Amino acid sequence: MTIAIQPATAAVAQTFRLQLDARPPVGEPWSFLRFFPRTLKVHQGDTVNAAWDGVGTPHTATLVPSDNANAWRATNQGPGGPQDPSLFPWALQVPDVTVGGDDNQIDVDPAVARPSDPTCGTSGNPCTFDGTGVVSSGLQFSTPGSEPHFWTNVTAPVGTYTFLCLLHPGMQASLKVVAGGTSIPPPAAVNAKVKHQVHVARTSDGSVADDLAQTVKRTPVGGNTRVTIWAGGF
Repeated sequence: MTIAIQPATAAVAQTFRLQLDARPPVGEPWSFLRFFPRTLKVHQGDTVNAAWDGVGTPHTATLVPSDNANAWRATNQGPGGPQDPSLFPWALQVPDVTVGGDDNQIDVDPAVARPSDPTCGTSGNPCTFDGTGVVSSGLQFSTPGSEPHFWTNVTAPVGTYTFLCLLHPGMQASLKVVAGGTSIPPPAAVNAKVKHQVHVARTSDGSVADDLAQTVKRTPVGGNTRVTIWAGGF
């Protein structure tokens, strides 16, 4: 029996689940550095439940006021490696002395590690994303049986924004806020789409990335040899 799922309108605020990562097949060491789904549509007033579902890899669920994740990262996180947090406020790595320390060791930026607001983010008290600033869960680790969740109520104007992980470049999803009355897939349809995408990732994408990670290419360059090793991933 097939049950038709009708698109939802903005009559009643809804809660949508956005999944971070996915559990690999038994015995495989994979992490899926993805959000599921890649695009999520909501109305103003809806809530997004960012839910971890991996096996130990840390992530952040960070909602930023930009429709271009790569441009936002370039401006706010820098080109990679240790950065000056006064220039790149969401850099992953910073020298200890720049964040109140007393030596030159490299630390995870406290702005990345901690929530943007530790007083909110629960189901009963979600944080609010109004489209003007960054809302972040801070660094959370997947723990099967006790997975983290981070709830955000979206009040931002109609437009496109981005969920991303501050740790993993390329791990990002579009959040589209659409006008009231516009039909969007309801939570049940989104959950079904996520289930399908996770299935494809576990049965196909993971093994492809695993094969790439074991690929080595040697190319003569003058009197030397250039060795290229693929790191896998998507």
